[in-house]
Parts: sequence; structure tokens; C-alpha cells
Amino acid sequence: MDMGIGISGSPGSGKTTAAKMVSKQVNRDFFTIGNIFRKIAEEKKMSIEELSRIAEKDRSIDEEIDGKQLEMLKSGGFVIDSRLSCWLMHKNGVKGIKIWITAPFEVRAKRVAGREKISVKEAEERMRAREESEIKRYGEYYSIDYGDLSIYDLVINNEHLSAEEVATIIVAVVKRREN
Repeated sequence: MDMGIGISGSPGSGKTTAAKMVSKQVNRDFFTIGNIFRKIAEEKKMSIEELSRIAEKDRSIDEEIDGKQLEMLKSGGFVIDSRLSCWLMHKNGVKGIKIWITAPFEVRAKRVAGREKISVKEAEERMRAREESEIKRYGEYYSIDYGDLSIYDLVINNEHLSAEEVATIIVAVVKRREN
């Protein structure tokens, strides 16, 4: 059976782009948890940041999303782009490969600003609010120290790497672990 592959990172880290590329190269389905969260926010006619603040008080939002995510990770046939995928694997003893992708805050803010067509300042403000909310929720709900990178099999700072280079590194690790 294929191992699940969890790819995590903060907003603007490049995790979604890398995860899409990796899924194609290792012939697994790609799934991004961020789209579920965005869809819920859209349905409720609110921003992601507003939904994050609500989720700080209403655990059911995260529980529903994370339950689905855990099932997918256990099946092994997916590359999952999610902030919590690796922690869920770690805490639930799910075999798989756990990857953290990062870049400096300023670099990530520029990426988010370009992607969302907003100013860098606005991207920085939104990212700070979202990251603070997530760190608080994950600590309270799951007893996770979000800054603890020791659970990851691979940590990549992609400030000076292309998405293709990041995907190549990840695929090499996946192939090595599966053989």
C-alpha cells in the first residue's frame, strides 16, 4: 500500500504548488484542505480570517475537516496539502511521509499578495491574524506546538528554490522510502 504524503507549511510557503507537482509525479490523488476551509468561509459569506476566529470557539469546524483528512491519510493514496496533515499522522500513528515547507515571512507575504492581488501590507496583516488563530486553535484542540518541526521527515526552506526543485527533492525522498 502507498504511504500517505502530508505536505504542510504556512500561507505562501509554496506547499500547494509543490504538493500538486508531487502528486502527479508519484501518481497519487492531490487534495488540499485549504479549499474546504475556503469553501466553508465562502458559504458563510466571510473571510478566511473571520472563519478562523469562529473556529477558535467552535471546534466542530476543525473536527469535521480533520476527520476527513485523517481517513484520506490512512488510505495512503493521497498527497495532502494541509497545515495539520503531518501532525494528524504523527498523533494517530499513521505511516507516511511528513514534509514541512517554509520561507521567510516577507517572501511568503509577497507570494500571498501576488496570488490574492492585494498589497503586501494587507497580506502580512492577514497572514499574521490567520497564523495566530491557527497556532492558538491547534494548541488548544490538539496540544500541538506548531513551531516544533521535529515530527517532520523533511523540512525545506524554498526561499531560493523553484517549485520544480522542491518537488524533485520530495519525490526523491518518497521513492527512497517506498523502495
